[in-house]
Amino acid sequence: MRGRRREQDQIDLWCTDWARQRRIALGIIEGKMIEPRERLGQLRCTLGRVRSERDGASYSRSSQLFPEVYIGTALVIHRGYSSMSGEQRLAMHLHYVWREIPVAEKAPEVPATPAEYWTLVGMVKAFLNGFLAIHTTPLQEVC
Repeated sequence: MRGRRREQDQIDLWCTDWARQRRIALGIIEGKMIEPRERLGQLRCTLGRVRSERDGASYSRSSQLFPEVYIGTALVIHRGYSSMSGEQRLAMHLHYVWREIPVAEKAPEVPATPAEYWTLVGMVKAFLNGFLAIHTTPLQEVC
């Protein structure tokens, strides 16, 4: 089993979607962090637009551009993430948000050995599986 990559299950796919939205919220785009001055420039641009349009000036088109908002299943995953212990949260963040970094480099950040890291990732997935079972209603019960 060592060195063999396991298949992704449904929890992995949902966590990958959560991580994609989290990377956007953190300003991580294709491995590049957004510089603080770029964020400030975006903020000034937005505030300038609001100041020039005044209240209700652009009511013909509704759009919300809040990158820190999670949508869909990623929202439920984020609620589960927020309920985890700190060690599990760190492991989930490292595992799904920073996928391009090898496990050997991520494990000491937890701190754990690679084997303990994989055990912790398994515990994260079990936690999320239980969290989703409790906090979501199957479609058959809704209809």
